[in-house]
Amino acid sequence: MSQVPVTSTPPASYVETLEVRATTQNEDEETYFPAYAALALGPSFSPLPEFCGPLPDRSVVEFGNDTHLVNYRWMVALGYKHPRTKETRFLCSGSVISERYVLTVANCVTPKQPDVIRLGEWDLATDIDCTTTIHDFLLCAPQPVQVVEYEEIVVHPTYNKRGSLSDNIALIRLAEPIDFKKNWMIRPICLPEPDFDVRADGTATVTSWDFPRSSVLRKARLDSVDVDHCSISPRGIILDGQICFRTQDDILCGGDSGSPVVMPTLTSSKFIQHTVKD
Repeated sequence: MSQVPVTSTPPASYVETLEVRATTQNEDEETYFPAYAALALGPSFSPLPEFCGPLPDRSVVEFGNDTHLVNYRWMVALGYKHPRTKETRFLCSGSVISERYVLTVANCVTPKQPDVIRLGEWDLATDIDCTTTIHDFLLCAPQPVQVVEYEEIVVHPTYNKRGSLSDNIALIRLAEPIDFKKNWMIRPICLPEPDFDVRADGTATVTSWDFPRSSVLRKARLDSVDVDHCSISPRGIILDGQICFRTQDDILCGGDSGSPVVMPTLTSSKFIQHTVKD
């Protein structure tokens, strides 16, 4: 059993507020530049999508900690090239939150930035991902994995300043917008509304590639833990703005930093991302 501290995600309305404020503030003013201010930067502001966070397809079967090709399509694989061998190792994850932005943790983009960003990924070992359905039909992604470039990385300004890995959150702005219509393997995750309370349900799902032990995306169930019972984590004291989850599964190790922790809405109509895993 392990306890996993994660950094809380601000509500979607906060992102929209930042966009309005940024248009009226001097670019050098840092007052409105905390986490997520990157969504307001530049002339091509990318609003949060209305269609997001599709729930797992009930017509397919997932066994244990395995995921299916058609589920969790907001996942992003972040790869880093070994300085000597140049081999790409996928050591971090992220999530698509809009056509221009990937959400991850700060320690996945600083001091080392990712060399490879893959969208529409499921199996790291194949160019075009395929799986066999329960009726023995071959189901494949419509096109190869999409490798994209980024033009900006914004790290929370108080990252690592309040404590070890405090405010561990960052945004990656992609060089080109994602065309969701071209590839159904890529879908954004929803961000929470202001009234969403992670403690109301307490059960969440985290997905990641357990690189290098497994090349296929895996999942684990998380149960929220009261901060009073999780005051100490392997990295130190739990700080304000962080919550704690417990998992019975130690299946997510390599590549799980930056992984989205998602929960269904109260109506179970879609998934929302409430946190990112340190």
